[in-house]
Amino acid sequence: YQILVKPHQAVYKHIAKDGDRGNLIPSSIDTNELLSIVDILISDYSSIYFDFMVTDNPVLFYIPDLKEYEGYRGIYFRPEELPGPATENIDDIADWINKIDEVKSEYNDIYQKTKSWACEYDDGNVSKKIIDIVFKGNEKDYNILSNFADGRKKILIHRGSSKTNGVTISMMNLLNNIDYDKYDVTVYLATPTTIDGMENIDKMSDNARAMCRVSTFNSTLFEDFCNGIYRKVGLRNFITKLIFPKKLYEREYRRCFGQVDFDYVIDFSGYSSFFSALLLQAENAKKIIWQHSDMGSELITRAAVHGSNINASITLFPHYDKIVSATEEVMKANIKNFATKGTKDKFTYSTNLIDLTRIQRCLKGSEKSIVHIDGRRYISNRIKKVGDAISIEMPVPIDSSKINFVTMGRMSPEKNHMNLIDGFAKIREDNPDCRLYIIGDGPLRRKIEDNIASMGLSDVVHLTGNLSNPFPLLSQCDCFVFPSLYEAQGLVVLEARMLNLPIILSDFDAAPSVMMENGQLLIGKESNDIYEGMKAFLNGEVPTDYKFDPQEYNKKAY
Repeated sequence: YQILVKPHQAVYKHIAKDGDRGNLIPSSIDTNELLSIVDILISDYSSIYFDFMVTDNPVLFYIPDLKEYEGYRGIYFRPEELPGPATENIDDIADWINKIDEVKSEYNDIYQKTKSWACEYDDGNVSKKIIDIVFKGNEKDYNILSNFADGRKKILIHRGSSKTNGVTISMMNLLNNIDYDKYDVTVYLATPTTIDGMENIDKMSDNARAMCRVSTFNSTLFEDFCNGIYRKVGLRNFITKLIFPKKLYEREYRRCFGQVDFDYVIDFSGYSSFFSALLLQAENAKKIIWQHSDMGSELITRAAVHGSNINASITLFPHYDKIVSATEEVMKANIKNFATKGTKDKFTYSTNLIDLTRIQRCLKGSEKSIVHIDGRRYISNRIKKVGDAISIEMPVPIDSSKINFVTMGRMSPEKNHMNLIDGFAKIREDNPDCRLYIIGDGPLRRKIEDNIASMGLSDVVHLTGNLSNPFPLLSQCDCFVFPSLYEAQGLVVLEARMLNLPIILSDFDAAPSVMMENGQLLIGKESNDIYEGMKAFLNGEVPTDYKFDPQEYNKKAY
């Protein structure tokens, strides 16, 4: 045997420095030419084995870091689905090489099955055919598929990040309710970098087409300079409109979507000036942009994160057909802060939907989420470590003999967690049996943890992180507290209503959209207001005589 090693072209020069280049194949050698003389391929996660299968020669898979890679990047195929044996042990590779004919025979069925779909058209002339069809316009000798329209309206929805938060959940709920007999839906997303982002894409409706963004735009130096100015200030005056790099955005739109003629394009994110401008390049589409919050308040509390993006996006409003807020109250606030004579009539609102099936399914399996350890009850909770992206199990203690308050939401400034914890600390002074559960994650988690520790509350305030199924925990709690400074709507309040929980609700502008007669105690946003609200619950003064019909709500929202 002659062993050839083909390092990745980016690392070849570094490996070659460390010793004898003897078996190393330099990047100047074309991989396809190399594969044509290879008798056995040893690979890991590389798609190179698809190219190699046209030879009918065997493939062995050496995967020493499978668990780490699976957690960090994710894999398309399980080891048992591969067209050859896979191992973490290098000694296995040697054994398989020594009996390669047996191995080839054992894996022949799955090898041929994979080859039949992966290499169906690989006859050595693919590039020639593409040149003939695309550049010479010769289609008569080929089976060309075209005109894929099926009569449905085509919708493009841009979401951006698929991380777990209110915007992602509301989009997924919408996708679960769309009439796919009428609409062909493409969802445009950032390539996920976290486990929860990957999982959310996996949970999306199978009827919608998920399209993750690959790479970035091409631009000249001058276009890049002009784009930087636009991203900072938007189209605010004659000069910025004049230098706006429209060709850059037209080129990028064509790179991403080709010549698809969408009927509707929806910027469901609303926070990115780049993508707000990109979607405007859909010439014949009706264009809609979402506002998931009171954007004036966002500019105050989250200026460092979203400031320039929001300011630039707002200047694009005249070019959109509809500007959609999540509630009537938020729409009024956005009109007051941002409407002009030319855009005032474009503002409208559309309340979010609830994923009834998910909640009912989660509640059905609630008991499976409750575990018993050393005589105590816990809710089984999967924590996602963003640093190395490895999931671990971390149970959350739950004691139904205590008085359990709960809240749910992203750990960001508008959720008002600090005042909630201060109010809870005060209520515990006279009520030591009280507990507080905070479901969610976000940029303020470390600060919130430090605050809890400094107040000596670590044993009674439990941070659960993001829960893919929060409803078993919610159902074990006694009162739902929602102390937000501002919200687009507060969808989690409606989810708490499905469990008939008593609700303490802060008086943010959009609160009326989730309020019901005899359905909540309305309070202020300061820590003392939250303390008084909790005290009222302990005294039996939080009204619970409400009837919430989630099916009827969804029907109206849709």
